[in-house]
Amino acid sequence: MLLKLIIKRYLHRWKFLTVVFAGMLLSSTTMSGSIMYFDSLRDIALDFELSKISSEKMDVNISSSEKPLMGDKYLNLKNDIEGSLTIPLEKYSSQNFYGTKTSTFLPTEWGKTGEEMEKGATSRLTSLCNSSEQIQNNNVIEICKRYYFSFFENSIENNLINFDEVSSATGSDLIEVFIDKDIANLFKIMPGEILEIEAYWDESDPIANVYISGFFSLGKSNNFNSFYSQNFIQEDSSFIFANLVIKDIEDLKELGEKFISMDSDLFWMSDIDEEKINSTEVNKINSIVVDNPPLLSSKYDNFSFKTGIVDSLEKFDSNLSTAAIPMKTILILISVVIIFFVFSLVSLIVEDQKEEITFLSSRGASLRQIYIIFNLEFLIMAIIVSILGPYVAFFTIKLSSFLPWLSEMLNDSNVYVGITSTSFLFSGLGGLVSLSAVVIPTYFFLSSKLKISSVDEREEPNFIQKYYLDMWFLLIALLLMWQISQSQSVFVQNLIGESIIANIILLMPSFILLGAGIVLLRIFPLLIRALSVLISLRFIAKFVPSWIVLSLWHIGRSSNTYSRMSLLIILAAALGMFTSSFKATLDRSIEDTVSYRVGSEFRIDGLQIPWNGESKNVSSLSFNENVIEAHRSSERVKASVLGPSFTLLSIDSSKLSDNSIFWRDDFTESLNSISDKINSIDYEPVQIHEDADLLGIQLRLILEPSRVSNYHGAGGSPHLILAAKLSDANSRFYTAYFNATDCALEMMANIEFFRSNDDYWCDVITPIKPELLNPYIRTGRWFGITKKDDPRNAPFVPEYPVSLHSIFITSPSKALEPGAIDFHKISSIKGSLEMGIPKPEETLSEYYFNNEWNILNTSSQSLSDNLILTKDDTKDNFLRFQWTDGDTRQLRGFSKYNSDEPIEVIVSDSFLNNIDADIGDILTVTIMASEFSIKIIDTVNYFPTLYPDTEPFVIAELNDVINGANIRKKQGDNQANEIWVINQKETMDINPILNGVVSELQNNEIPYGSIFSNEKSLEGQKIDPLVFAGWQTLLLISFGAVSLVSVVGFLIHSRVSFKKRNLEFATLKSIGISRIQIIILIAIEQFLVIGLALALGIILGSRLSSTVMPYLISPESSNSLVPPMINSVEWFDFSIVFGSIGLLFFVIIIYTIFSVFKISINDTMRINLK
Repeated sequence: MLLKLIIKRYLHRWKFLTVVFAGMLLSSTTMSGSIMYFDSLRDIALDFELSKISSEKMDVNISSSEKPLMGDKYLNLKNDIEGSLTIPLEKYSSQNFYGTKTSTFLPTEWGKTGEEMEKGATSRLTSLCNSSEQIQNNNVIEICKRYYFSFFENSIENNLINFDEVSSATGSDLIEVFIDKDIANLFKIMPGEILEIEAYWDESDPIANVYISGFFSLGKSNNFNSFYSQNFIQEDSSFIFANLVIKDIEDLKELGEKFISMDSDLFWMSDIDEEKINSTEVNKINSIVVDNPPLLSSKYDNFSFKTGIVDSLEKFDSNLSTAAIPMKTILILISVVIIFFVFSLVSLIVEDQKEEITFLSSRGASLRQIYIIFNLEFLIMAIIVSILGPYVAFFTIKLSSFLPWLSEMLNDSNVYVGITSTSFLFSGLGGLVSLSAVVIPTYFFLSSKLKISSVDEREEPNFIQKYYLDMWFLLIALLLMWQISQSQSVFVQNLIGESIIANIILLMPSFILLGAGIVLLRIFPLLIRALSVLISLRFIAKFVPSWIVLSLWHIGRSSNTYSRMSLLIILAAALGMFTSSFKATLDRSIEDTVSYRVGSEFRIDGLQIPWNGESKNVSSLSFNENVIEAHRSSERVKASVLGPSFTLLSIDSSKLSDNSIFWRDDFTESLNSISDKINSIDYEPVQIHEDADLLGIQLRLILEPSRVSNYHGAGGSPHLILAAKLSDANSRFYTAYFNATDCALEMMANIEFFRSNDDYWCDVITPIKPELLNPYIRTGRWFGITKKDDPRNAPFVPEYPVSLHSIFITSPSKALEPGAIDFHKISSIKGSLEMGIPKPEETLSEYYFNNEWNILNTSSQSLSDNLILTKDDTKDNFLRFQWTDGDTRQLRGFSKYNSDEPIEVIVSDSFLNNIDADIGDILTVTIMASEFSIKIIDTVNYFPTLYPDTEPFVIAELNDVINGANIRKKQGDNQANEIWVINQKETMDINPILNGVVSELQNNEIPYGSIFSNEKSLEGQKIDPLVFAGWQTLLLISFGAVSLVSVVGFLIHSRVSFKKRNLEFATLKSIGISRIQIIILIAIEQFLVIGLALALGIILGSRLSSTVMPYLISPESSNSLVPPMINSVEWFDFSIVFGSIGLLFFVIIIYTIFSVFKISINDTMRINLK
């Protein structure tokens, strides 16, 4: 009877029940399909990751050693490795190989040379061995021959080796082997011969009698041949090795028993087949190739394990964890919206059957009976959809492979989809949740309606608001939000310290969405009532028709009628907004992260501008206008102990602009402001005449003259060296050394003949032209002529004219002693070199020292140095440089560059926090082994390529750092070590510019490291299936779900609502309200409800995305994403979807309005009176 009643109800209300069935099926399909789709996506992503490595690198290669051969230890080792690695890997490999190789044996002739040698020693005659010559002459000296045994498991069964057996041994003590035919011809060995070979280690009987049974050759297996060549071919420049392959394992055992001290190497190779690996097997493979090798390595000393698959699987796991979190969150949100959609439909259907419920109750049916009748039909549907869900998901995912982005990713092949027990479990869970969404509201509705006999009863709060479930949802969401804000991550540590995803936290957006949506419903009727009260005011009411006020009062009074529909639209709009925002934000975050890491369109690091040879620099090359020079280094703040480290980026700020490199407004002010704030240290070096061949300095030594004499120093060099730091037209710095030996000899002669040196001024001269440079400008020595034919020792050839920056002294061979030197003038001289001695001919220009020079701050000891401009009876003006004692090779001097003037820099906030500094502070730091003073001008939040959370950073002007470091550098120089390629003319293609830069670097023999490409990095990210295909499909699913639940839900709501309000519309018509007024009233109601719900949903989705997105996009830490994400929305896709939904809503509203026209007042009144 009950079943008959249910069938009749199905047939009577099949339209509504079909919609409910579709909703429940959608819920089950979504939940099971999310698992299946994610598994399919995992497989695509795994294939994508594995495709990045070659098949050779994917192979597993294992090796170890043990002795004696085939002994207990040997067999235990073999069984242990095979049981832990090779046998479990057979499931994922196409072929597996095992072989063993013994130590090397010598010909017995090695001990017959007449020499007295210890065991294992090598005869002096082996010096005659040359393997390449012997192979070429096809004649091998006997003592140059070497032998080793090998054995391969299953070599015959798998056709790995071809054995050509010519004869067999008859003696019991013979070991039968096979030899390569080419080696046999080279060694003059024939099948049937017996070789006597000897072990080089101590054995009771070191002689092995080997019977040559025939020849062997490798089979057609390329993988085995590769395995053989890698492990079983021995080559040497002196000796030639013969591999004696043992065919029978009994011979192998006999060999092991005879030579118990012989080492044996064991080799395995598993040819991993990526087609046999799917995502569900990753954990199992990881347990094999990640967990087991360390255990074996700790157990066996010579164990070796090599494969490239471990890194690929680790990267896959990392990418999967990162991608899974936001995808699961979106799928949970979609499921929540669909479940609420089912809940709303059932509630509408149950309400629509109010008369039937009253009728059954009046005929004596109890609440329990009515409850069973109503829910049994839904239970049957839940069971059906739980079974159908995985199959519907299967075909849906299969069809999705034809989507353009997935089809391109799969190369037009079908996507793998598997129906597992887990998919049925989640499908059943979806059916159960849908059933709960049906059963619970049905019970509350029936309980309340059976107690009410009035048709026009006053609405009561629904059970969600009645029991404050919205507040509970928000409370749970806030608790989860608090937890994630404390940990700054959605990962938690398990009992063994591994990071795992806290799945409960993934429900946080759903709780926020539901709680906030229901709270908004509490506010919704209050807003409507407030609006109706407002327009009811006397001064406003006269402008507003009464029937509009009546409409607003009706909406406010009958809020439950609109609550479910409003909440459904709010949830759907919030989901659409959240997903659209998530996709757009993720895309922008990827683009910004890549652009931030690269810095500009292209960046080339590891630049090494050669110091010797012809002068060259980035500034001298033709591409200079299209690059920004920079120097990156890790430095420290000077402190009493090891100071805090920071990254120093010295960059040419004059080329910085918002269009030249990646920049965002939230980093700081515009890039132009950075170059405006950093004021470079301005100074003018001494210009040397461009036609000068020689450089001279007139000076007076106030010290023991022997200190500067070559004849009194160490190794032909004086104890005190005088030098000048110069730079050429390409801003390349080099050092010119002065020979003051003649001055020293003259002063010593004056002392010997009791003459005063007070008035003795001498001229020290050094060459500066290329043809005169060899003895003086050096890459690695103070003095001495280098080999001209060796490019590594080629002298530096400057580009003229040159400038003089500083003058310094140093003591190369002993501790620096105090002294003083007076400097009068610098001369640019025309001249030549005779017998290595400069010969001046004409003075072209002269520079007289003045008070513009400053002590070089090179060390703490240089702080006591003194530099004064003075005069005496001999000279009107001269500089006196006085220094105190110092260390060996320590540089002390003076310069036109003021090393005490601080460099103006911009720092990160983390730099200030680390050292507790403020803007305007002056600090001492170490830069390129020299002490600098820096002045903090301003702070910046972020700067491309610099990561403040990893290490604080400092930004300085390139010239300030390069000049300051090079002036204090004894020899060589520092230059830009990276260049940022920019597009000055934005209409041009950037790729030809990069090609020109790279080509010119190569032509000028300037080495460089990596080329970072913004475009290629983005392409690499966007072809990642987890990033690209996954989100494209998920966006489609989300928008499809939003469209479906919104349109179908609104259609059912309009149908049921219109049916309930027939009497109301008839009454309005009977009291004189015209059709046009009713149409406007309906339009106002619908557009107000829909518009307000859409607006609230969009706002809610936007706020939800900005709140939880940082934790989902960067799951390990919300602070780890640099630069921080900026919320974006796919407004085009969003507008199309919601524009289409709005259009369908409009059609439904028009249909409802036309239905009002058909209302018959008499029929409606008569039906309701009955």
